[in-house]
Amino acid sequence: MGHVFPDVLDLFYRSLTMQKLMVAAFAATAALLLSQPARSAATVAHLVPRAEGWLVKSYGEIDVPAPPKNVAAELRELEVIVAKRTPEDVARFHWWAAGGPVYRWNEIILDELLDNFVTLPLAARHLALFHAAVDDAVAVSWYRRKSASRPPLVAADPSVKTPIRAAAGSSFPSDYAAAATAAAEVLGYIFPARASVFAAMAEEAMQARLLAGVEYPSDVVAGRAIGQSIAALAIARGKSDQSEAKWTGSVPEGPGRWKAANPIAPLAGTWKPWVLARADEFRPSPPPAFDSDQVKAALAELKAFQRTPKSNHRAIYWEVYGGGTKRPA
Repeated sequence: MGHVFPDVLDLFYRSLTMQKLMVAAFAATAALLLSQPARSAATVAHLVPRAEGWLVKSYGEIDVPAPPKNVAAELRELEVIVAKRTPEDVARFHWWAAGGPVYRWNEIILDELLDNFVTLPLAARHLALFHAAVDDAVAVSWYRRKSASRPPLVAADPSVKTPIRAAAGSSFPSDYAAAATAAAEVLGYIFPARASVFAAMAEEAMQARLLAGVEYPSDVVAGRAIGQSIAALAIARGKSDQSEAKWTGSVPEGPGRWKAANPIAPLAGTWKPWVLARADEFRPSPPPAFDSDQVKAALAELKAFQRTPKSNHRAIYWEVYGGGTKRPA
């Protein structure tokens, strides 16, 4: 890299703080494609989960521990938990409850991708694996909830005070616990050095549901079990998608070819796809020869382009995230 003027360098570093917009847009698209049941079941009861998950063939194949028949004993346990509730606990409950069971975890993975400067295409792979896991976890909990016969907390014991109006339907199993467990374990696989941090976050998210008095303890136990089962499938899929394969090839040499020592993700085209029949199903044809008239005309157009500080800033922004630039020293 040649000499960089101070104003351009400043734009470069400020553009790093803008990456979140790009990642958020990508994640929103991934969430739309992969995670329809991402909001509270109480507000989207009319939606029907897909018959087949991303990681499971049928939502019924995931075993869920049955809730205890003695509701009174669970209510007494919950009353003890709720009695210890503090204003800070209520605030954390509202934070975790915002946007449904997946929303905060989507924020967390975006922050981790940015903090670790994970660029495309690996960022896309991580997001797909993550969203497939939390989508299946929530969908399984909703599927199991249809057959739950236990009365909701609001009917079983109106004396349990909650920070929000409790849902009228069953809370078994907990979709929040399922999403938290699946999200934390998949994040721990992607960022192993932070696995204990994610586990603590998931524990806080699940305990917040109990402290708020909106779920039975067994709701959380069942949701955790769902999340663990789905996370195990996601991690197994991640370990077999070939994204961890080490490139042992060499950069081709010759006139007009790209020259560098460390190509970014040279094996990305061999990774296991989620929807395509094969990785090259929609791959375009090769570009024209570097010394062709077509390339010469394009190069002349590029040289004639009048650059401005704004166009430089935009170019740097897209290179930082879309082009896979490494973290500056």
